[in-house]
Amino acid sequence: MTTPAGTNVIDFARHHAAFRNPAYRFEVSSRRILPGADPSDYLKVYYPYLDIAQVEAVFGNAVYPSRFYGGRGYNLEHSLTDRHIATLNGRGIGVSLTLTGHYFDEAVYRANGPFLERFHRPGNAIVCTNDTLARRIRRDFPDYLLKASLIKHLTTVDKVEQALELYDRAVIPMDMNDDDLFLAALPDKERIVLFANANCAYACPARTCYVAISQRHWGKEKTPGAGCSTPWLPRQETGHTFFDVDKFARMGFSHFKLVPRLNPNSEAVLRMLAAPKKGAGVARPAAAPAATIHSFPKCGRTWLRTLLAHYLNRHFDLQVTVNLQTLFTLIPNDRPGLKGVEHYPFGHVARMPLVVASHAAASLRRGGDILLLRSIPDVVVSDYFQHRKLGAFAGSLSEFIAWEEGSLSRYCDYLNGWAAQDAWLGMHVLTYEGLHADTAGELTRLLCHLGVEVDPDQVAEAVAEASFAAMQREEQGAGHAGMPDPNGDPEMFKVRKGKVGGYRDYLDQVEIERLQTLVAQRLSPEARAMFEHFGLG
Repeated sequence: MTTPAGTNVIDFARHHAAFRNPAYRFEVSSRRILPGADPSDYLKVYYPYLDIAQVEAVFGNAVYPSRFYGGRGYNLEHSLTDRHIATLNGRGIGVSLTLTGHYFDEAVYRANGPFLERFHRPGNAIVCTNDTLARRIRRDFPDYLLKASLIKHLTTVDKVEQALELYDRAVIPMDMNDDDLFLAALPDKERIVLFANANCAYACPARTCYVAISQRHWGKEKTPGAGCSTPWLPRQETGHTFFDVDKFARMGFSHFKLVPRLNPNSEAVLRMLAAPKKGAGVARPAAAPAATIHSFPKCGRTWLRTLLAHYLNRHFDLQVTVNLQTLFTLIPNDRPGLKGVEHYPFGHVARMPLVVASHAAASLRRGGDILLLRSIPDVVVSDYFQHRKLGAFAGSLSEFIAWEEGSLSRYCDYLNGWAAQDAWLGMHVLTYEGLHADTAGELTRLLCHLGVEVDPDQVAEAVAEASFAAMQREEQGAGHAGMPDPNGDPEMFKVRKGKVGGYRDYLDQVEIERLQTLVAQRLSPEARAMFEHFGLG
């Protein structure tokens, strides 16, 4: 580098007005957007120093869980929904899908075809690292603008010139913003995109996280040295850095990228604006659900979902990496929201049943639905840790058991509702305990109930992929959509122990007898009979 680091860094507080120049065009990151947020609200909250008319594109991942994503880990909560993309396009703003992973596979590309077709229109773009993927998109989806990702590390004029032979635009790594001679020598400056601000990647000398993210999206084992370099490679922490866009403009550049500053106040404002409005309509999928999985919280729904999702993924060749971010795109909730059915992206897959999940009352069941049960003590103990994780209860486990609003009272009432008028008859009923005893057999029976062809080898693979050890690894790597970080506390993970009778590890005999007394007082005779029928008495 011919000029020192920081040469073109500015004091944003003093020079923020420069970003309002109408001649400057910006593409901005969607990494903090929320499902219910209007895109214009998001732009105003996180990029208040811009005029929305300057925004030519928003970049990020869509809800569809493509393995081709890169740069940042797939995060369902901050994905662009179909509604976001339609709204942006309707307002003349393009969407740049960040397919910046390192790998290409023909089967994955075929599976991604309907996703790529859905947003294929002039004004939208694909950002790529892998040239094979870029060439295929150029051939099959020519209306997309193609952009060479910063992950390609275009740090010489020769590299940039070569990239521009394939790509419409080339994104320059932000650390090159300080090299005036390099910037001045770049050709076709109207096709060059510079970062107008940056965070950790500006000062990172390794950027090994990008490979690790690609490996996670493809379910590959992380290679040594992949991941964030901070633990092993010291670097200066510069915080959020802004660059001299006026100087860049004088050099001939006019296209810039921006990432949002992480501000708790901004997030709180956007969550308030994104909250559902009373009387607002909700988009629904074109296909009606084939069945609903009914369960009370902590009955093992995440495990059942994961088993079913792994099987459907393999059987219908969806080519998705199933984890606690992508899971809800395969088996969504029945209600609107982050994990809701309105975001379901697989309606194009012939013969694959849409199965949704619900914690709703028995009155909302339909013929062919599924009911998942679990012993009351295990539910109560597991839900106690969930309440602690969410900050919803600060007392002891004994206090939680006695709490009128706790899960013991609510689960008994839930069971009483299902047992009334034999509401569970005619449904496909599973128990958490039965899943433990014969996981493959229970999954096979569920698939038969749903009318899905059973492949014993694929059942065995799904059971292995949905083991508790595998699920814990996935949660530690990818997190859990919409849930706070457990900060390494094993009791705070969504996938905690997966143990039948685990309540005995936390309750002594006196507490167990007290719990059983409370259950006997709360549970109806019909509910007790239902539990005994399934061996849960």
